[in-house]
Amino acid sequence: MALIGQAGCGEPDAARVGQDIDARGARVVVQDLWSNDRYETVLQRIATGDGTWVALAPKLASGADAAASEGLTIALAEALPRNATAVLSVLDPRRTALAPTRVCGVPFIEGTAINVADYVRSAEKAVNAVGEPQLNVQRTSCLMALQSS
Repeated sequence: MALIGQAGCGEPDAARVGQDIDARGARVVVQDLWSNDRYETVLQRIATGDGTWVALAPKLASGADAAASEGLTIALAEALPRNATAVLSVLDPRRTALAPTRVCGVPFIEGTAINVADYVRSAEKAVNAVGEPQLNVQRTSCLMALQSS
């Protein structure tokens, strides 16, 4: 059976990526995904806000270098207005790629086709709608980062 990061193994799915990370380690899997042009597909899936994909972010962050971390942060930021609950649940101020100040701080690369004001409004609306008490700290941190961006 081909491993998830290898060419010829089909499109990655969240369960297989998670299992592969558990079996082989995050660094190896992220490197394989990157070198086989599959990491971008994983980021695109995270950016949709699909909770299963967003939940992989902490595992991916464990094996990500600087470039892979930046992409992960941006994918989570793109997911924020679509599924704020899922994104808030993976935020971790101790990990750069998952830090609320980064994910919620509008980390988009200059020149991307995004209206920042519209993005901030939709992200704030989504984050404000999260009512889970266990996410209050992340919600507050994220709103502060959005408001200062």
